[in-house]
Amino acid sequence: RFRQALARARAAHDARQQSPDTDAIRDQLRALLGQPADPSPTYAARISVETRGRVRFVPVDSIDYFTSDGAYIEAHAGGAGGETHVIRERMQDLEARLDPALFARIHRSTLVRLAAIDSLLIGRQGDYAVRLVDGTRLPLARGRRDDLEARLSGQI
Repeated sequence: RFRQALARARAAHDARQQSPDTDAIRDQLRALLGQPADPSPTYAARISVETRGRVRFVPVDSIDYFTSDGAYIEAHAGGAGGETHVIRERMQDLEARLDPALFARIHRSTLVRLAAIDSLLIGRQGDYAVRLVDGTRLPLARGRRDDLEARLSGQI
């Protein structure tokens, strides 16, 4: 029965897109079966963007930040006045495909490349923001400030 359940779980896994929790479950199942764990995860180097009947592949390292609005994500590349690409994907799924050493979620609707961050800003009402190297200002959720500050200072 266990093998049948495992086969069903694998089939269901293959049928849908991976989420961050899936990796932990897979590692636990492998440990139960005595199989070695997966090697380090691989992250997306490029993101496909569909535009006017063609698909472009944009290098992830050229993107400064992502913002979401409903079912769409805008990928902002090249600093202020640079290119903006529209992706139809959930922010949670995109975040799982990006290397957490390079990108951080700073708000429910914003992911930013850590190397693009210039400074953290504290407003008068205690609200927070991130200023990018190109001068772009992005909102920073209060609950994500400590983690971001630790990552930027090299503590994580």
